[in-house]
Amino acid sequence: MSSEVCQLCLEALTPLAEQCAKAQETDSPLFLATRHFLKAEYSELVETLLSSQQDPIIYQRLADAFNKLTASSTPPALDRKQKMAFLKSLEEFMANVGGLLCVK
Repeated sequence: MSSEVCQLCLEALTPLAEQCAKAQETDSPLFLATRHFLKAEYSELVETLLSSQQDPIIYQRLADAFNKLTASSTPPALDRKQKMAFLKSLEEFMANVGGLLCVK
């Protein structure tokens, strides 16, 4: 995935995530559609993906990449600086393991 595609995806998801964070309505269609981006749901998805890996080398590469992607323990802010830092981390993530995530 190119950095342009990553940036466009992040830009498309940003307004949805911001609105969801502001609304705090857990039963809204917006929340249900974006819940996979929440930390608990995200962690569950990562664990499911990792548990499906048969090759221990691929498992470890993916685990390391996901850990690096989510290394910041601070709550996400909606400022430009943090968005750009996440975009950089996402690009590195895709460069390192994007090919392993493609389904043939």
